Amino acid sequence: ILKINLKFQKRETMDTQRQQFLQLSRPLKRAVTSQLLEKMPLMFSNMQELEEYIRVNLFGCQDRAEKAVVMLLLQELMQEEKGWS
Repeated sequence: ILKINLKFQKRETMDTQRQQFLQLSRPLKRAVTSQLLEKMPLMFSNMQELEEYIRVNLFGCQDRAEKAVVMLLLQELMQEEKGWS
């Protein structure tokens, strides 16, 4: 029962965080994204290694709320990158 309750609390927390993230202004979303990227391991020697890392970890993630937030962040980063080019 404790394990089920912890899973429920984790999902509820992630859902709350997702909703809070969606309500942030664009500059704050960028700041949060920047902080998340800063925490990523620095073991990538090229773009393909980074893509593989994201793909393996994202597809392996079983938490829907967490996956949704990551997908949202990645989509926003890709949209911003298009604007930089």
